[in-house]
Amino acid sequence: MNKYLIKFSKIGNMKYISHLDLMNVFQRVFRRAGIQLVYSQGFSPHPKISIAHPLSLGIESIGEYMEIELVNHWDAQELLLTLNKQLPKGIGIMACKEIVKKIKSLAAEVRYAAYDLSFSKQGLDSDEIKNAIQAYLNMDEIIVIKKLVKKRKEKEVDIKPLIHTFKLEEEAEGSFKIFTILKTGSNGNLNPQLLMESFIDKMELEIDKDTLYILRKEMYLVTNHDVMSTLFDI
Repeated sequence: MNKYLIKFSKIGNMKYISHLDLMNVFQRVFRRAGIQLVYSQGFSPHPKISIAHPLSLGIESIGEYMEIELVNHWDAQELLLTLNKQLPKGIGIMACKEIVKKIKSLAAEVRYAAYDLSFSKQGLDSDEIKNAIQAYLNMDEIIVIKKLVKKRKEKEVDIKPLIHTFKLEEEAEGSFKIFTILKTGSNGNLNPQLLMESFIDKMELEIDKDTLYILRKEMYLVTNHDVMSTLFDI
């Protein structure tokens, strides 16, 4: 079993490519690098490569995770260096390790994701943002309208249980940065864009949504003792 866990970044113009295009990029990179992926059996074989939780278009990340299975054994550091030589600008392997024990799929392991949410001050001060955050989190429920693409309909959802952390972290010249940890994965998922739109609208803040910049920083699993750990701790 030559399985590896790869942590990678997706920034710059690469934030605009879809999940399917990203998978195609990686498959071409593996071919160019002479790294043979294991393929599934059956009528329609596909390479054993999976990404933990795909990003929405327009969001950058320094905390993406991918699981791969290779035909041949590779040293993890050599694999990292070989892939980085072939990857396009905007995608980079940050860490790589061999998976030595049986795990669930990455999608099943993910429970939370951490984000930085930066936006223009536009005349607001830090006390206004802190007070707005407190008032927002003190709401009994936070109802938003979520679009169900597959069912082609909308429904009301209370997102408050999906928010683990939401706080003002940094104030820079001309901008604020909120740090948030949100439920992510099959047991509940909250898009940070939807969260900020709800926050701005419900708190009636004069924030230009077009100035919002989102960076995914990390993804987490939860251990049996309810301790939050990164996926690299699998």
